Amino acid sequence: MAQDFNATLNLPKTDFPMRAGLPKREPEMLRRWEEEHLYEEMLKKNEGKPRFSLHDGPPFSNGNIHMGHALNKSIKDFIVRSYAMRGYYTPYIPGWDNHGMPIESAIIKEQKLNHKAMSVADFRSACEAYALKYVGIQREGFKRLGVVGDWDHPYLTMDKGRSASSAACTATATSTRGSSPSTGAPRTRPPWPRPRSNTRTTPAPPFTSASR
Repeated sequence: MAQDFNATLNLPKTDFPMRAGLPKREPEMLRRWEEEHLYEEMLKKNEGKPRFSLHDGPPFSNGNIHMGHALNKSIKDFIVRSYAMRGYYTPYIPGWDNHGMPIESAIIKEQKLNHKAMSVADFRSACEAYALKYVGIQREGFKRLGVVGDWDHPYLTMDKGRSASSAACTATATSTRGSSPSTGAPRTRPPWPRPRSNTRTTPAPPFTSASR
């Protein structure tokens, strides 16, 4: 009969469970952080101290989060928390990019939309609803990763006030550069002539005996 060595071991007595049980315990920890207002307490603790602002490059709200999102947001969370622990005032405002081809391509593929048969207004409304849907889905995913921030007041590029202020800021540049006749977007080429280069931009033809 095998000997039981449990009685021969001098182990500490703690309240820690034998099993980690992370799928059950992690949501409980996140819920406790939210109930304790962890983000707000971090700001309150360092209020009036030097400010550290991490400007979050926003992801497109066009699908579920993936490993790239997880790595990106986790590293940013490490940075923000480390500066908070060093005594900086660290407001973190997450955001989303709600414009562009990534949104349009995703909704056309997912919902099988025939956007050519839709009016521009209807297609834009569909894209807006689609983008807003994935803002909510991605936000819950980022919070599930343990990222702390002002999730109740994110910045969205499709906010009407933000779009209007951005348009006002670029009005002068648009008027001097002109706009594309097909899309109405500002031209990226400046109005002044660009110096030409003699540098070859295409590969040279292969060397052969006939070229001698």
